[in-house]
Amino acid sequence: MIYLHIGRNKAGSTTLQDFCLRNLDVLEQNGIRYALYSHLKDSVPGVLGFAHQLYLRDYALAHPDVNILISSEWMFYFDDFHTGSMADALRGLPVRIIAYIRPYDSWICSSYAQDIRSGESRDDFDTYFESLRPRLTVWPCLQRWGERFGWDNIIVRLIDRQNTPWDRIIEDFLTALGLDPDIGAPVPASNQGTHWAVTELLRALAGSGVSPADTRELISLLQTSLQANPGVGRAIQYLTQAQAQELAEKYQDDIAKINAFTNAGIDPEPLQVLPERLFLPSFRLLPAPILADFAARAGARRFMALHPNASAAARSLGVAKHPFGARLRARVEAIRRR
Repeated sequence: MIYLHIGRNKAGSTTLQDFCLRNLDVLEQNGIRYALYSHLKDSVPGVLGFAHQLYLRDYALAHPDVNILISSEWMFYFDDFHTGSMADALRGLPVRIIAYIRPYDSWICSSYAQDIRSGESRDDFDTYFESLRPRLTVWPCLQRWGERFGWDNIIVRLIDRQNTPWDRIIEDFLTALGLDPDIGAPVPASNQGTHWAVTELLRALAGSGVSPADTRELISLLQTSLQANPGVGRAIQYLTQAQAQELAEKYQDDIAKINAFTNAGIDPEPLQVLPERLFLPSFRLLPAPILADFAARAGARRFMALHPNASAAARSLGVAKHPFGARLRARVEAIRRR
């Protein structure tokens, strides 16, 4: 059997891949040989890898008693050509496709934070939402795989509190592979999101030429300010009511199609009804106490002496032009005098 875990991105893929790499021997002892694919082929020394689906096919034919597992969230977005090429190469071999999805409202917010953190995007959330509109729904992706490999070979799992909670994703994955859910050494959750304020700081710094070292100093400084002023939660409302409604409708429609074609019987938990969004999140619109604390720490003599470029970058973020104006500057001066 060939198992292809195709993602979706921001749906636990890195955690599952970390688990497989840490538990190579355990999986092997339980009849599963984990392998890397495509550009990741040689990324981990000593781990089996295939640069192309034809090499995967040849290996599977030469080892008919071996169950092979490949995990790559990039496969989720294969177009017709690449999905067809995979299906043609593996024709006649037993294949199972495993996909994890999550509610679209949390998925797009997580994707936004990830792309800002990685430098893939500098857009504010509303612009980012529009750019991702062609990829909001999972159905076209799943449909390509289902039509090529047969819907009986498609396993779709839903990550939410009612179906597969985040802290049970590894156990669920092992079950999908037909294994004991309790085998293997645990791994911490990977690639988790940061505080929204850190995300917006990174977006504000994008394109400014600030070095990675100075960026890390500013993140550390902001995290210290957040800890000193604990009233700002990690999450914030990025979605407007209209955006949330659109996502909810697409999500419910996709779940209905998935159930109809795979007999998965997925029953998603109700999606949250959002209030009207008060403002589009950005770094300059952080609460005044946080901005004042951050500005004061960045302007402190010791920090300026040790990290002059980071201090200059912090001052260039426009904190002094905050809507609260003089009130904010007064807070900064008061903190500096402490």
